Amino acid sequence: MKPRSKKSGARETDLCLECGSPMRESTEAHKYTVTRKWAITIADAKVYSCPKCGEREVSIHKPEALERTIATELIQKPALLSGDEVTFLRNCLAMKGRQLAKELGIQHETLSRYETGFYKMNPTVDRLIRAMVALWYLDRGSETFTAETAANIVTPDGEAKPLKMTVYFDPQGVWRRAAA
Repeated sequence: MKPRSKKSGARETDLCLECGSPMRESTEAHKYTVTRKWAITIADAKVYSCPKCGEREVSIHKPEALERTIATELIQKPALLSGDEVTFLRNCLAMKGRQLAKELGIQHETLSRYETGFYKMNPTVDRLIRAMVALWYLDRGSETFTAETAANIVTPDGEAKPLKMTVYFDPQGVWRRAAA
């Protein structure tokens, strides 16, 4: 969210929402919370800070595109999805837990236990969720998701750990994953 602005002559001044003082803008790494227990790093986030009260606000460019970038990386992740990643992908599909569970052919309690990490993720259910997300974005004409992305859904293996990644907003206005 960008701080409110006040016209000052020909230019705008960003003002703190807490105290009304002018904010300072900087570009820095920011830990972006994806779900309650999972975050990624945005390498070049615009951060507004108030020198008077210490309030900090972060502006995220094209949040829908950031969501698609994260989803693309999850679909291609070689390990099983973690519970937080399942929750994130379910939210990408704009589905409630009961609805997704029904589509997957499982009990909603089972999906809930996958999301909380109480149950180890079933590889078949994992692949179905990935395929559903890929098809959902393909159906909406997303430039991030292509038929190739959908065809490259991996057979997950290994321990389900949340994906650690850093992203940046490139000069062409596209979110990209930073090289590890």
